[in-house]
Parts: sequence; structure tokens; C-alpha cells
Amino acid sequence: PGLYADPAFRRGLARVAERGLAFDAFLFHFQLNDLADLARAVPGATIIIDHLGAPVGYARGPTERDPVFAAWCTMIDRLAELPNLVMKLGGMASIVTQYDAHTRPMPPSSREFVDERGAYFQHAIRRFGPARCMFESNFPVDSVAISYGNLWNAYKIIAAEHGSAAGQELLAGTARRVYRM
Repeated sequence: PGLYADPAFRRGLARVAERGLAFDAFLFHFQLNDLADLARAVPGATIIIDHLGAPVGYARGPTERDPVFAAWCTMIDRLAELPNLVMKLGGMASIVTQYDAHTRPMPPSSREFVDERGAYFQHAIRRFGPARCMFESNFPVDSVAISYGNLWNAYKIIAAEHGSAAGQELLAGTARRVYRM
């Protein structure tokens, strides 16, 4: 608690930014206000939100009535207003987010995963735009719930829903630009 408000941490992040490097932040959805404050305090820093801001609390098909999804959406809407933030799209098959596929007799197909978790991806893409979103792998952590192939095929399904150019941004272009590859 309080790490992102620490003046020494913020000075360090400013030094990272001066060198043209990006900072990856892994935290849970209920900590995203701290990240918003950090992004405002160090506006020159490119900050990457890992794992969609790790919404914790599973609902197989989230809706606006799901309190975790609703709280997460509200925070994502606020974060998207900060131009120095970039969203990594992944980590949603993790048991940390309380995804329950590891308890099922068969792991989800790509389509099932999109049906169950796609609302998170779609909301982030709508708010941040493809130029500020990139798909990520969270393997081997996610391997308890879904195969690598099924997960990446799910990402391709989501990317295809945004058209060819946007899909290329989501699958490679944003990562190349942000990480200077």
C-alpha cells in the first residue's frame, strides 16, 4: 500500500521515462486508483497496465449488474482518459481473477473463453482504442485453465471483431511501438 505515492518511487519512474522506457504495472482492480494518481503525477511515463487491471471476482458472463465488472469498467473509463496509460489484454484465465475453468472436466474452447471473458477485453479496447492495447501471454499461469493455442485463438477472435488494421495493432503493432521493438 502506498508504493505508487512514494516520492522516491515517482522520482524513479520519472528516470525510467527519461530513458524512453515503459513501466509495467501489475495490480488488482481495486488498486487502480493508485495507478491513476501515479499516471497523473508522472505524465511523461508510459505505464502499461498488466492483465487488464486484474479484476478479481469471477462471473462467467459479466454484465453491468455484476459488481466487480461494473467497478472495473468505471475504473477503466477513468484510466482511459490518461494518455500515458496502455492496456495489456490478458491474464483473464488466471485463478487469481477467480476464473473457474480449472475445475471443469474440459478446458474452454476459444469461443467459450471469449463468451465468458470477452466483455473485459471489449470494454478495454473500446475505451483505450487498439493503438493503446496489446494482447499478452500469461503463461504458464493461465495454463491451469486454458491451452496456449485456445487462448491465442480467442485473442484472434477478439482482434478480428475490430477489423484488420486494428487487429494488427492489438496483436503486434502496439507492443512493437510501446516496447520499441
